[in-house]
Amino acid sequence: MEGTLVDKRNFGTISVSGKRDQRKLVLRIFDVYGKELWKKEILPTP
Repeated sequence: MEGTLVDKRNFGTISVSGKRDQRKLVLRIFDVYGKELWKKEILPTP
């Protein structure tokens, strides 16, 4: 994915929410201090 490269120490989280047919996947990357560097949401396709 464009804009997701992080070239320093980091950690990430993955969360899934929503009803069965309306789930949303959220990917977040943080630096070592906990500052969010980027967030991507992936929604279901029709």
